[in-house]
Amino acid sequence: MDIFYIRECGKTTLSKIIIGLENMSSGEFYFESEIQENLDKKSLFERRKKIQMIFQDPFLSIDPTMYIREVIEEPMISLRPEWNKNEREKRISDIMELVGLDKSYLGKKSKYLSGGQLQRVGIARALICNPKVVICDEPVSALDVSVQAQILNLLKNIKRELGIAMIFISHDLGVIRYLTDRVCVMLDGKICESGNTEKVFKNPTHEYTKYLLDSVPRINI
Repeated sequence: MDIFYIRECGKTTLSKIIIGLENMSSGEFYFESEIQENLDKKSLFERRKKIQMIFQDPFLSIDPTMYIREVIEEPMISLRPEWNKNEREKRISDIMELVGLDKSYLGKKSKYLSGGQLQRVGIARALICNPKVVICDEPVSALDVSVQAQILNLLKNIKRELGIAMIFISHDLGVIRYLTDRVCVMLDGKICESGNTEKVFKNPTHEYTKYLLDSVPRINI
């Protein structure tokens, strides 16, 4: 599956439309070959099972009053009511192993976890219901540089292992080049350039893309 990159002007609004938090004022949005417009509650519920988000700041997106087990289990209770307790427990165990967290963290609250550990919890929460698409909204920008690479490598491994699609939003062009298969550059609410990541980075055609790439600091040795 491809990972796409949304860079500027409209990326947050677009991600909210995709996940179902905002409605479109114009245009069309298709998911699984079906137009996503004027959905009833049942259809929107089904879409939210399949599209999840990893938020930028794990300290703000995870309720500090909840135990980590509750944080991860809550989406299953809401979106997968057909899963019984044993199925949820198995899923929690598997997902903790996938994101590299010991199960002892399940009995802790967020104040006892580091930023990197909390973002792993955020990743676990996004993946727990087996989505087909995960939106990653600047998922490492709030983390220390020392742990950013660990989270990026984790996301890359998850993408490869699970075969899911990721929409990766970031301002860090180095991260985008490392992580993505395809890139979309947005300007004034429109995609001004898209294509294979390496091709776009090496041979940009739009002036805005050229400007972005030229603005990246270079070290001459």
